Amino acid sequence: MGLRMATPWQRDKASPDYLRQRVPADLAQRLRGTVVNLEVAGELVAVKLGDDIKVSLWTKDATLARQR
Repeated sequence: MGLRMATPWQRDKASPDYLRQRVPADLAQRLRGTVVNLEVAGELVAVKLGDDIKVSLWTKDATLARQR
């Protein structure tokens, strides 16, 4: 069974797209609450680890969200 690629996710039509990716359980247990930096659109964004990672892609355009 392969892993599914992370895809942009949108809460509703008025909100920007988000990247939402599950963190493996063994890592989530050890790293819960740790802040990591991810690059989005050429800028670093601080994200706190939990059961999943959720970060805004700062766009509502589906094509641009897939590129980011």
